[in-house]
Amino acid sequence: MNHELIGQIIAKEPKKVYDKKSPFYGQAYFKLKVLTVDREKATFFVYPNLVSPSLFKVIENSQYVDKRYLLCAEKKKKGFLLHSWKELKEVEDA
Repeated sequence: MNHELIGQIIAKEPKKVYDKKSPFYGQAYFKLKVLTVDREKATFFVYPNLVSPSLFKVIENSQYVDKRYLLCAEKKKKGFLLHSWKELKEVEDA
């Protein structure tokens, strides 16, 4: 089941898959800290096989700074698995 949260990325930590049984062994991914509109911190995991290549590249290049997003993610035990996002503009055009 997917959840939608609005938030800002406040920290990024590069990680690697170390489970040798995983088909994604050695693959890079990111652990993000997100500050939600409720001022709560949430952890999001971003895997290149679960998001679009362009979204992964934006995170890799830190092009998300000072932006708010509508994050579509799946709730897991240790956080959320990010599937997609939509950048929210400060002033929406009507």
